[in-house]
Amino acid sequence: MTDAIRNAAHDWQTRIEAGEMTPANRQAFEAWLAADPRHRAAYDRAASLWRQVGALDGTALPPRSLQPLARERFIAWRNGGRPRWPLRFAGGVAVLAAILLVVLLPIDPRTLLSPGAQGFETRIAETREIRLADGSRVTLGARSGLSVELEETERRIRLRFGEAFFQVASDPARPFIVESDSLRVEALGTAFDVRRLGVGSRVAVAEGTVAVSSADPNGDVAPMRLSAGQQIASDDRGSLGAATAIAPDAVGAWRRDRLVYSGAPLSNVVADANRYHDDWILLRDEKAAQLEITAVFDARDIDGMLAALGEALPIVVRDRPGPIITIGGRAETAVD
Repeated sequence: MTDAIRNAAHDWQTRIEAGEMTPANRQAFEAWLAADPRHRAAYDRAASLWRQVGALDGTALPPRSLQPLARERFIAWRNGGRPRWPLRFAGGVAVLAAILLVVLLPIDPRTLLSPGAQGFETRIAETREIRLADGSRVTLGARSGLSVELEETERRIRLRFGEAFFQVASDPARPFIVESDSLRVEALGTAFDVRRLGVGSRVAVAEGTVAVSSADPNGDVAPMRLSAGQQIASDDRGSLGAATAIAPDAVGAWRRDRLVYSGAPLSNVVADANRYHDDWILLRDEKAAQLEITAVFDARDIDGMLAALGEALPIVVRDRPGPIITIGGRAETAVD
């Protein structure tokens, strides 16, 4: 099932939940269902997901999942600035739409393709090798997207969502710059990995050196250099944390189907799992989200990863009927 079919199914379900279905829309919906057997399967899956999310206790969801800003900005972009749903939908439909947009379309409108840019995307569990015209190589991780602009004076990459590993061809006359959310990375002859986090981004260096700063031209973050075996993360405002050590061979290990974590919060691990698994893995407990993980998992066996986490941590992993898996603290799920 393609992402286009999956997203269309959720779009139809969103219209139905919002009460938007005119007779013409209903006719178009029935025609869409009849056009391909995969459409009916995708819609049934989408409807099941909406029902299950609606049955969850909204107060138990991590606050970032309920932020309406991403939903409203995306809808405004999608409809040319014309809101599709009135803001009076502040209850169930709006909350569900916010959650589903975070999960299904984690795209910041600021990173949409600009004129002249070339875009690349991958599906769930898919990686893609991209050779750029300048000789640089990019490995795009699972469920990831970026845009490329190769100009006469610079080479600019925007990581829109997910993760990518860069092996940069030297060209002193054209800086190689990667922007991810509020993070700006300039390659100084190097190989490095950039990942969009739930909030902010992270860069890790496998070879050479990079210069890291804020992508905000008004930001006051002093640029700093990272060398091989170092990594650093930014928050949503571009502020940088402290540089930490990472084994160079662990940088971009996902290219070899290895998901490597050293003191990573469970929220990051779950975010990765959602890029490799067809079902939606929902982390419901904010305290559990902060649990630190040091482990190596096989990206081809996310179910095995979840089982191992359930045994090693004070959490409960529930595989509900349908396309949703929930993770919560044991005390929280005991009364679920």
